[in-house]
Amino acid sequence: MVEVKVERDNQNIFTVQQIEDAKHHDITILTTWDLFLLIRGRMKWGWDPKAIQELFYKSGRMPRLPTIYKPIGEIVKYWEKPCVVGVQISENKLHKGEQIGYVTPDAYLEEEALSLQVENQEVEEVFPGQLVGIKTKYPKNLLRNGTIVCAVTKEE
Repeated sequence: MVEVKVERDNQNIFTVQQIEDAKHHDITILTTWDLFLLIRGRMKWGWDPKAIQELFYKSGRMPRLPTIYKPIGEIVKYWEKPCVVGVQISENKLHKGEQIGYVTPDAYLEEEALSLQVENQEVEEVFPGQLVGIKTKYPKNLLRNGTIVCAVTKEE
C-alpha cells in the first residue's frame, strides 16, 4: 500500500460566503491550525498575550499576523552562501538592528536584522520600493520565496 501525503491549504479553508457571513454577524473565524501557530509563536518568542488577544475581536477571517508584526515585504531570493535573503520592501521601513519575523506556513521565525545591504552597500535603514539583502541564520528550506517578512514591534 502506498501512502499519499496531502498538503492541506490552511490559508483558504473558508469560502468567500463564510467569511462574508462572519463579517456581517461580527464573528471571528479561525482554524485550529491558526490558533496553534499563534500560541506556539507566543510561547517561543515571548509575545505579550495582547498581540494575539486583539485578533479575536476582528470580524471575518482572523489574520494570522500577531499585532506586533508589521509587514515590510516578502522574500524574493535566497543566497545560500552567505545565507542572505533578498526582501522586496513593499510597506513600512526597517532599521538595522531591529527584530524581524518571518511568517512561514508552519511557524513564526524571528531574528535581529544585523546586516542590511542595498546594491551590495551596507545601509542603516531601508524603505518601500527597495530590494534589501538581510543576513539570516535560517536555512533555505525554511525561508522560501513569498515568505512574508515583518518588523517585530514591542508596542501595540
